[in-house]
Amino acid sequence: MPLGSSRRSLALLLAALPVATALSSSLALAAAGPAPAKASPTIRLSGLSSLWRGGHVTLNPAAAAAANDPSSRTFTMLPLNAPPINGFQPNVVLGLTDQQDPDDFNFTTKIGSSPGGNTLPRFAPPRYSVGIFDTGSQAHYITLADAQGFDIEGANRMGSSEAVIGGVSGTEIADVSDGLGVYIASLGNASAVGSTISVAPGSLKGQWNAAILSAQEADSVLPNIIGSPMAAQYQTVIRNSQTRHLTVGSRTYRGPSVTLQAKDTALPAGYSRLTLGVESVNGVSPDPVFFPSLENINNVADNPATPTFWASLIASVNANHSGGSANNQGFLFDTGAEVTVVSQDTAASVGFFSGGPNPSTPDFFVTVSGVGGTTTEVPGFYMNNLSITTNGGPIAWTHVPVLVLDIPDPRDGVGFIPGVLGMNLFTDRDLILNGGTGNPFLGIGPIITQQWTAPGGGTWGDDTKWALGSPNNPDVPANFLSSITTPSTITVEPDGVTVGSMKFDNANRYTIAGPGTITISAQSTGVGAIEVISGSHTISAPMVLASNTTINVAPSSSTLTISGNVNGGSVALTKIGAGAVLMNNVRAGTLALNAGTLAVATNGTNAGASRVTALSIAGGASPTATLDLNDNDLLIENGTYAAVKDAIAFARHSGAWDRPGLTSSAARNSLPKNKTLGTLTGADYLTTGTSTFNSFPVTSGNVLVKYTYYGDTDFNGLVDFDDYARVDAGFNNNRTGWFNGDVDYNNIVDFDDYSLIDMAFNTQSGTLRRAMSYLDGGDRSDAGMDTPALQLVEVHFAQFGYAYATSFLNAVPEPSTAAIALLTSALVIPRKRRR
Repeated sequence: MPLGSSRRSLALLLAALPVATALSSSLALAAAGPAPAKASPTIRLSGLSSLWRGGHVTLNPAAAAAANDPSSRTFTMLPLNAPPINGFQPNVVLGLTDQQDPDDFNFTTKIGSSPGGNTLPRFAPPRYSVGIFDTGSQAHYITLADAQGFDIEGANRMGSSEAVIGGVSGTEIADVSDGLGVYIASLGNASAVGSTISVAPGSLKGQWNAAILSAQEADSVLPNIIGSPMAAQYQTVIRNSQTRHLTVGSRTYRGPSVTLQAKDTALPAGYSRLTLGVESVNGVSPDPVFFPSLENINNVADNPATPTFWASLIASVNANHSGGSANNQGFLFDTGAEVTVVSQDTAASVGFFSGGPNPSTPDFFVTVSGVGGTTTEVPGFYMNNLSITTNGGPIAWTHVPVLVLDIPDPRDGVGFIPGVLGMNLFTDRDLILNGGTGNPFLGIGPIITQQWTAPGGGTWGDDTKWALGSPNNPDVPANFLSSITTPSTITVEPDGVTVGSMKFDNANRYTIAGPGTITISAQSTGVGAIEVISGSHTISAPMVLASNTTINVAPSSSTLTISGNVNGGSVALTKIGAGAVLMNNVRAGTLALNAGTLAVATNGTNAGASRVTALSIAGGASPTATLDLNDNDLLIENGTYAAVKDAIAFARHSGAWDRPGLTSSAARNSLPKNKTLGTLTGADYLTTGTSTFNSFPVTSGNVLVKYTYYGDTDFNGLVDFDDYARVDAGFNNNRTGWFNGDVDYNNIVDFDDYSLIDMAFNTQSGTLRRAMSYLDGGDRSDAGMDTPALQLVEVHFAQFGYAYATSFLNAVPEPSTAAIALLTSALVIPRKRRR
């Protein structure tokens, strides 16, 4: 935006830009007519989820009295296929970049498989926020707080146009930005510390050269919205089977996994396909587009006249009740609508009358908040039947809660749309939305197996102990939630099972035991999940990771113990969440520690050794997550020595082992502190004449980590004179690295290294006590100093003096006060490094 440019108002009403979203998260909904008089407290959408999970909602008591046959209405326990009043919100994490098309005459959005340009805010760490993936909105929208937080204006990307957006209860003014990059990730690929959100590397996808709307007022009730322009260019996978939580500050967001993949990707087996229409009052373009500015003919893409917009998705719906039918009606398919809506005309067609001398008595009321900062009371009814027809046959819902609300029709700007197909109809299914104009459709997955429902343990294959049968297919979730009342064991039969994800949420411990093997296979998304929401739990059954897998132990107080053998093959394993995972070893492809701790159980043999293709620990030079090898070894096939060494050095923290990084609880707890994590390159290790490490073949590009004595430079498990020869050579030739004697990882071989090595050497040979009495001044004679280990102590004390003795004794627990006092008068003989 040119400095000093004036802002001009552009009313983006239906005649110009039909921005239509639904209800509590929507743009451009017309105000409803007067609500019928109510005889019960209003139900707010924000409180309905917990009520529904109890099997009932609070209804209008006048409804029963008004019915000729009160017994014909169900008021509490609802049929199996009856949807809740409100459904899920597909929340996503969003970020922005300054990515604008350099061609000033190109106004369409471009697909971005990863963020390009400069992330916003500029000159600061990338910012992320949470928004709703809302196909009912024909434009993207962010709040004023986020517009300021992303510093769009500071990046010179705030345009000079305004837009009037209408909603359920009024209108408000929004700003139109210049072209930006808009990128989203699933909640499951994000973590937060306080109000700061982090996103897993490689998880962001989106589009660029997109002009977006931003609020002008801080009190706008609209949330951040990712609208239909995103859906236009992707196939969007909305997976209720992988519901995630993300706590940002004091607010916890919950929603299904939302991921983007290439359009026209084949549907998984078992999915039904619903053909959608794509319609707009302005006509429909294949890709989203903004209207350019005519202020500067040389740069018409600057200061767009409108936000980037696309079309509305329309589904054919049949509605039936005792008073009649309304078939083949064009309903707006809106992922941002938690509720299902019918217009007053559609309601009248089935027997719900909102006017006249005898209006129908609503079953419930919902307060809907919209733009303009006001609320609208909306009457609701239970409809006998609502259905859609897919290529797999009809999908029907009974006892369907619907709101009666007139919403301007986004297809032509005339009249009201017959209804909105809300997400309350799909809470037990996964959805795949194929966007664009060539082949728009909604893929509807089979009904999801909800959770283990028995109050105690049993066998996995017992269908009676699951809400909808035992899970045993790729992509299907296995949820272990609130049903058990005491610690319980669920046994996997010898044939084993395959699931897409596992979730635990109970203060009582679940133990999932063998002999059968659990295979994690997520064919559609490519990423399986094991998640702990609360409590500590155990998987002792063997496991096979057939897909990349994310382990999320959310509470810092929780531990997931995976005590069975885990075959990770070459898949990527990611640890998120503040809690801990305890495994026998880690043998997989890429291992990413994004949060919390992954620990290897005490073992110390080849069985406890881990091998990964690559290792990453969040935080870079100052790690924020932890890999605890305990007393075990690790081989990294494609690592860098410096990164591994630095992660150990950070965790070691001068021997305290009290920080995140690559750590060893065994080294921290050892007495005396004579062991640590050593590190070698594969090239250095191969020079020792050994080509395997814990039975793993070694190549020159590997990085090896061993729990061993300080000074075991060649990883043969002990300190000997070969090691001293390397250390001396390292000292004399200014070398660094473990192989050359830098065992404390301070990038120099000095007296601190010699003291640690000598202490470890004397521990091995049983001469530690004599070495201590010599160095603390208790017995400085040559008596008993005739072993090779003690002779080295004498030599190094003569070389380095008091500093060497102090470092040596500090590595041994609880040096006496007398020893410290004696050392203060010890002779210090400096030694110069030979050059």
